[in-house]
Amino acid sequence: MFATYPHFLAAGLPAVEPPRLVLHFGAAPTSNALLTYLENLPPNTEVIAVTPTPSWPDPGFHLSQWVVADPGATLTALLAALAERPPRPDRTWLDLWHQAENSTRRLLAEAPLTEGPLLAAVVETLPDEARLIIGNSLPVRHLDEYGLPQGKTLRVFANRGVSGIDGVVSTAAGVAAASGRLTVLVLGDLSLLHDLGGLLAVSRFGLRNFHIVVLNNDGGGIFGRLPIAQHEPPFTAMFRTPHGLTFAPAAEMYGLRYRRVQPQDLHQALGAAFSQEVPHLLEIPTDAQAHEAARRDLVIRLGRLSTGWRC
Repeated sequence: MFATYPHFLAAGLPAVEPPRLVLHFGAAPTSNALLTYLENLPPNTEVIAVTPTPSWPDPGFHLSQWVVADPGATLTALLAALAERPPRPDRTWLDLWHQAENSTRRLLAEAPLTEGPLLAAVVETLPDEARLIIGNSLPVRHLDEYGLPQGKTLRVFANRGVSGIDGVVSTAAGVAAASGRLTVLVLGDLSLLHDLGGLLAVSRFGLRNFHIVVLNNDGGGIFGRLPIAQHEPPFTAMFRTPHGLTFAPAAEMYGLRYRRVQPQDLHQALGAAFSQEVPHLLEIPTDAQAHEAARRDLVIRLGRLSTGWRC
């Protein structure tokens, strides 16, 4: 499994013969780097998508075939068919992507503890069978870019859509109430502001193993990735929308135990919250600009290393 592809694809892989076939399971990917890579494949590359529902999975309109079927069952049947007629292995692609993955993981281990690595820290701390709800905008992208396989079974949920930030607290509370499992919601400050009223469900439904981690970068950090960030005004007032608020009063009003957590203390704070049957709101002050600078630096360093990757 290649978990760090958003970084090494953004850095650029060495020139290699493009794939002849791409199998796409599930919805459209979140990663812009992966979408760009797929869109730049030559026209003769066959792209087959398998989705469980008839929801169009290809915003770039590059599909050769589209199959509506259970992805797991389809993959199981495909592996059984390949076992009967094993193909001749060609390790060119595998070796190249392994080198890229290994290089990226080494750099990530040295990366500063900005917003993205904080998502990885949450995943590392969660116990088996926990429920993880990921907020829209930057958190879901941070998970895609920085989350690594952990060898545990987690159920991960996310709202999608143009207004995906609306109601995310209520969604998470519903997951906690329905599952009865330890549930953690990770979201940004604007998402929490949009659904503060959803916190009422915590006391109304007696949710005890429900915890919220809010990455407070004081506004809409994701807009710093868009071209509009170069235009000031109206960028700060109309897009970033800083508010200067903290969530301690909201936690007190809705009956959650509040704690302001520094990034380096997140593991300990989550562990302490999980050991108590009391809902928590952990607020982490973050700097979206510092994270973006660290992410760009990582891609630049990978670009330098990629010249040593061999096909």
